[in-house]
Amino acid sequence: MKFRVGAGTLSSIIGARQPKDSIPTLWEKHHKESYEAAMKRNNIVQPKAVEIIQQLQIQKHIQKAIKSKDKDLNQQMDGLMSQVKKLVEKQVEEEPIILIEEEPLILVEEPSDQPGLALPVIPSEEREKIKKQRIEKKIKESRDEIKSHVYKRRGTLAEPTIIKQYQEKTQKVVKENNAKVFSKTMGQNCLLVGRVDGLVEELREVIEIKHRQIKLLSYVPPYEKTQLMAYLFLTGFDTGRLVQQYGEQTQTSPPIQFDPEYWEECVHRADNFWGEFQKLFDSELLQDRLVLKDAFDFPIVEKAHLFTVVHPFYDVSKIAGLEILNERKIGGRNKRK
Repeated sequence: MKFRVGAGTLSSIIGARQPKDSIPTLWEKHHKESYEAAMKRNNIVQPKAVEIIQQLQIQKHIQKAIKSKDKDLNQQMDGLMSQVKKLVEKQVEEEPIILIEEEPLILVEEPSDQPGLALPVIPSEEREKIKKQRIEKKIKESRDEIKSHVYKRRGTLAEPTIIKQYQEKTQKVVKENNAKVFSKTMGQNCLLVGRVDGLVEELREVIEIKHRQIKLLSYVPPYEKTQLMAYLFLTGFDTGRLVQQYGEQTQTSPPIQFDPEYWEECVHRADNFWGEFQKLFDSELLQDRLVLKDAFDFPIVEKAHLFTVVHPFYDVSKIAGLEILNERKIGGRNKRK
């Protein structure tokens, strides 16, 4: 079974950046049937951050943020997050409180379809503490989802202008501009896909546009190098350039050559990740632990009168095999064991 992965996500699964998608998100994308079965099996109904940002009133604020000038963006985002906070608080207030013992899942409130079921009761002060922690967790998830969406859309809208300026400055023709989806098998388990911002065919060069939100960078971050290497692999071109824009400033990197040794390490890590990841599809134990962690990944009260609340904080990266991948920095000199 081959896993379809975008050039941007590749940086996350090989440890070159903080994960863009959580392991449960990747699981749902690649094996939805087992993911939904695990959620149902564990009685988890968890509104996702993406569902929050799809609310009509939130969409209006998102569009304002996307179209705002750089100097007004922070103010627009503050207003947006104020609306998100209200929605999250309303959702959490309506949710049942669920706690986790070692096994099984324990419901604090009597389920409507099981009247008379004897259930433990948690003190009201601890209930409020849990609600507060849930709110904080969901607000963070929503904020991250919204920031990613807004910044990506702002960058996409800015790309044609940046490409035009680059062509005028270099007198080179830049083609594609995300018009074509490139795909190629990477290693044993992965189908790598991606769209490039631009191609300069006469130089066999890939152009990658970065619309910065804070400042121009004087270096190439590991995750952007990985992304650029992925585009070079997909296109078969020899070099790439990062063209950054921040406000009215534009900066172009020197040519970045395809690095076969670096790419070999990327392929090794991707194979390692997907090889471990697919074990999740056949193990209900791993599935249950993972959906429980994703739903309740916050520090809750250690003791609640009649019972101890113990949540097995399984490291999601270990489930996915990432503890192997993160032993060395990507592109480092250490060799594989």
